[in-house]
Amino acid sequence: KQVKNGLKQNRFKAFFQPIMDIENKSIYKYEALIRYRDDTNTPVAPLHFLEIARKAKLYPKVIKVMINEAINLIKTKNKRVAVNISFDDISSYKTTSYVYDILEKNENLTHMLEFEILESEEIQDFEAVIEFISNVKKFGCTVGVDDFGAGYSNFNMLTHLDIDFVKIDVSLINKIDSEKNQEIIVSTISNFSKEFGFKTVAEFVTTEKIFNKVKELKIDYAQGYYFGKPIDIKDIN
Repeated sequence: KQVKNGLKQNRFKAFFQPIMDIENKSIYKYEALIRYRDDTNTPVAPLHFLEIARKAKLYPKVIKVMINEAINLIKTKNKRVAVNISFDDISSYKTTSYVYDILEKNENLTHMLEFEILESEEIQDFEAVIEFISNVKKFGCTVGVDDFGAGYSNFNMLTHLDIDFVKIDVSLINKIDSEKNQEIIVSTISNFSKEFGFKTVAEFVTTEKIFNKVKELKIDYAQGYYFGKPIDIKDIN
């Protein structure tokens, strides 16, 4: 009920977390992350409501909120921004039609919009994903795979998708400074990505030690509390 009413009352907003260029430590882009504002105006993290929204079949409305919030950031702050999109979204004609309509209406801004395909979900229809990537790239959007290294990850899949970047899952980054196995896997992903021309993003970079390790492994971008938490659009300069 809260989720349903929240959508009607515009309680869902995007917060934006910086993603840093490791080479020069400057903000390259932001990721749009959904938040629900409760009765006290306190932002609530998605782990408390996103699964409920899915089960209640309200999730398609969430992606609509997020893409509009992302376009607004580009329009008002002139910042590059990435939005998560799931296989469920991509396989929904209504959702993709809405996305394409927004892109068409904002064609002068879409070169600064990126999509992160959630890779933790099994992709059941590769053709649908390939078609989506092709369609959004016509508007100049950049596309990547999120959560790589978790769920149904495989290198062969990456070679069949026209993507620009790979975001390495938290499960491979959170102890990379202390666990050799994680370091080896991330190094393999980094080397593979360079061979195929993909940029790499490390998420959940929370300490200087983790940052130094991902830098050593030649990851291109980093995201995490070491650089900054998700913030309200009004706090972005």
